[in-house]
Amino acid sequence: MPSNGYTENNVLYVDGTATWADLTGNWSTYDSWTQYTGADYGGAPGVPLRYQTAIIDFGEVKTVVPRITVGTTGDSLVTIEYSNNADMSGATTMSPYTSDNTDTGTLTHFWVLNWCKPGYISEYEDFTARYARVTVYVENFNSDGTERLAPALNNLYILFENPVWQEEKLYDQDTSTYSGSVSARVIPFDLITNLKGVFLTAHKAGANDVLSPQVVSKSNKTVRLLKYDGTSVAETDGTIDILAYGTPIIDVFENGVIRPREI
Repeated sequence: MPSNGYTENNVLYVDGTATWADLTGNWSTYDSWTQYTGADYGGAPGVPLRYQTAIIDFGEVKTVVPRITVGTTGDSLVTIEYSNNADMSGATTMSPYTSDNTDTGTLTHFWVLNWCKPGYISEYEDFTARYARVTVYVENFNSDGTERLAPALNNLYILFENPVWQEEKLYDQDTSTYSGSVSARVIPFDLITNLKGVFLTAHKAGANDVLSPQVVSKSNKTVRLLKYDGTSVAETDGTIDILAYGTPIIDVFENGVIRPREI
């Protein structure tokens, strides 16, 4: 299980990048095993703590939902890879920290973990695959971000669950307020990530008009309304009720928890 750290009392600490040859001068300043030297990476010398699990085999291709808890000293990011190949070739990556999923790769965002708190944007969702692998990155900087300290991974709990279909009901929805075009309005679900099924009911509009709601794309969560006025059919906006089922949105919290959204 690749990592760039050492274990002490069941806690994983980063190795640091300094060698004995770098430890010159006043020995009293070297009060930690974790020391850094070299060029800046992400704002200061050193690299993030990185831990990667072995490849997880689900035994068959199946849809799963991640539930992961991380306990760290510092700020963490969990990267999930999944593939149908045993060597993880052609893997899809969710929430990468670096371009090649190494501790020295190019940062994929305009921030390092010390300045980005999780919980605002989730890049996780259910996925369908035979194999998966989890990588955890931990950063720990001083208050002004000019020096790396000693990040640690204290605990890690990983569970890939069978999906439980989430139900969501939306009433009296004015489709003109949705994003997209009249040909494909995007339903703004609060609980569902990927649709399994959706049922639409249109409210009566004009006295002689007939409204027919249609699903344009389940994967894009888009719908449209067709209006027949007795002579012609046209796309239109209107009021609908929605009953939908799908996999739950995955929430990310500042304490390192990744789990399906709970009502």
